[in-house]
Amino acid sequence: MAAKAPAGAGAITVRTGRYFLCPKARCILLNDRQFHAVSLSGGKDSTAMLLLMIERGMPIDMVLTADTGMEFPEMYEHLDKLDRYLYQERGIHLTTLRHPKGFEWLMFEEPKQKASSIENRTKLGVSLNGNGWPGVKVRWCTGQLKTHLISKEVNRLKGEYQAIHYVGIAADEPKRIKNERYPLVEWGITEKEALQICYDRGYDWGGLYEIYHRCSCWCCPLQRIDELRKLRQHHPELWARLMEMDKRALAQFGHNPLGQFKQNWTVEALERRFAMEESQISVFDFIEKENLMKKKEFDSRAAEDVADMIRGVSPKNILLSFGDKPAKPLEEYVKDQKKENTSRKKHRNDMER
Repeated sequence: MAAKAPAGAGAITVRTGRYFLCPKARCILLNDRQFHAVSLSGGKDSTAMLLLMIERGMPIDMVLTADTGMEFPEMYEHLDKLDRYLYQERGIHLTTLRHPKGFEWLMFEEPKQKASSIENRTKLGVSLNGNGWPGVKVRWCTGQLKTHLISKEVNRLKGEYQAIHYVGIAADEPKRIKNERYPLVEWGITEKEALQICYDRGYDWGGLYEIYHRCSCWCCPLQRIDELRKLRQHHPELWARLMEMDKRALAQFGHNPLGQFKQNWTVEALERRFAMEESQISVFDFIEKENLMKKKEFDSRAAEDVADMIRGVSPKNILLSFGDKPAKPLEEYVKDQKKENTSRKKHRNDMER
């Protein structure tokens, strides 16, 4: 039998005996097999998408987010803030997915199962546990800690419902579009505009986007050197933790793609590089200040020498020349300066009246 929505919800008929009403959004789940799932990474694009979906009254049944355990502290604060807003507006909380063991277990402890992997590692004398640092070709972290978890849950929902999956990709990222629903693309919202939408609504990630190019995991080896330099400067506690992970990886895997943080750099080597850069900057600052002080001392001594030279000489007998202008007596120069000062003062007084 068809069932009608409660009074005040509008003349909307629900085909099954069950309905779902969002009072603030004025939306109704039309039947048992329709489901609206939103993916939230926590970055600017997915955040802007979620905020606008809420504001525009679009149906939302679940908001999925995958926690790697290696996000910036400011990102966790951001997600908590979004969770409170989502509950306030729609009465639901974020659904957080996590790997049962976590990043460091996968990196250092996961036992290798494939025979070929065991054989290769045995030949190379490499540990049979752990995946080592993620690399460009083997980004196991993204797969096991994010995409696999989200995909598994979305596929489950699609198997049980006529599920629609909303993904936060901006309009200027067409290469990333696949077969899901992309509201920002539909609305023509770019990455830059998405960030501004978040800022306008009070979501600023504690300034992360003003420091870093991207707000991904703080321990990612695929970051640019400059991003790592900023990590050391702005998040020293995370940098110290990264150095410990680096030591452990080298001890377990050695100097190879599994154990070395970047192709040409360990974290310890980067620490030495950044410390040296800081020292050089300090030395250059010191030298510049010293040269400036010496110049001031020289100018002062030169002025004193000139004063000694002309002491007791009549102003009429002292000739001054500036640039390409012809020389004239100091006495005449002083008179001209007095006239110019008087003229400026009169002009200033006239302007103030």
